[in-house]
Amino acid sequence: MIILDTNVILRVGRDWEAIEVSSAAEEFVIDAQRRGEAAISAATIWEIGEQATKGRVQVDFSALIDQLKEQGVITIPIDGNIAARAVQLRGEWADSDPADRFIMATALLTNSQLVTIDAEMIAWNGPARVVDARR
Repeated sequence: MIILDTNVILRVGRDWEAIEVSSAAEEFVIDAQRRGEAAISAATIWEIGEQATKGRVQVDFSALIDQLKEQGVITIPIDGNIAARAVQLRGEWADSDPADRFIMATALLTNSQLVTIDAEMIAWNGPARVVDARR
């Protein structure tokens, strides 16, 4: 299974950011969706909603959530184990976005690859299996 970072969800199939998801990464994501092996953390839904509400991204939030469901993207809820691991990640990423810690914790505890364009997540020297979607 793969976990899609928020930045990938907001870019796959869209053309609106300076940093884009590579065509190879986009194909990787679409293939995982077809196989039913693409997922997001519940934190991604929260993060997209927050960004849309604050005007940081121009996206129809409800339509995007419906689209993810139609594409078979699984939403992984935040349970106590994921929340505890996210807290532990604070020690390693003191300045990082809380949503990033929940997303990384989800990838770690589901033993999934994390697909992202986030340079900090890509460079992290931790146990995660991170796919650099910029390449």
